[in-house]
Amino acid sequence: MMIWLCAAVFGALGVTSTAECPAVALYFARGTFERRGLGQVGVALRDELRRRRANIEVFPIDYPAKLVNPLFHISVQQGARNAAVQIRDMVKKCPDVKLVLAGYSQGAAVIHEIELDDLASSIIAIIVFGDPYRLSLPPKWPIGASRGVICKICRSGDPICLNGLNPKSHLDYELDTPEAANFIIDIIEQSKPSRKYPICDL
Repeated sequence: MMIWLCAAVFGALGVTSTAECPAVALYFARGTFERRGLGQVGVALRDELRRRRANIEVFPIDYPAKLVNPLFHISVQQGARNAAVQIRDMVKKCPDVKLVLAGYSQGAAVIHEIELDDLASSIIAIIVFGDPYRLSLPPKWPIGASRGVICKICRSGDPICLNGLNPKSHLDYELDTPEAANFIIDIIEQSKPSRKYPICDL
């Protein structure tokens, strides 16, 4: 009887039982023109995390990821709004969940624009790959950059994040997902990076 009553109370409140909640939820925004879902970098990062830690769930941020129809900035803003809704729904169901935000290319721009001021303490890490906003001043983030948990990965020669001359470098970020996974797991276990990560422009 007591178990049934507890289930009824949790159901009425819209709260999911702890056993059904991930310890960490990672939300990933794919790059421009990639198919809906995680995209190649998001899939590579998810697979790395699955190999190393059981209780991290990875979710795609749903948004157009286009340059036109809608235009880039409209696509980015739509992604930021959608992400906020997805994340708030998760936190409502699982109040103790810790959050990781990540994105590639246009998806990195989405991460910049997400507004979650009231949930900033739940965001434990941010990872962006090939960030088109990297050189913008001042950068905008959902959390304070001074916390030292934002990893900005920009490959040498990338024309998107570094004004480089090697377009291929912007397509190779799945190669950096093993170290990105190390960064995330390090923060989960230590609350902050326990060592330097050369790939991260901290």
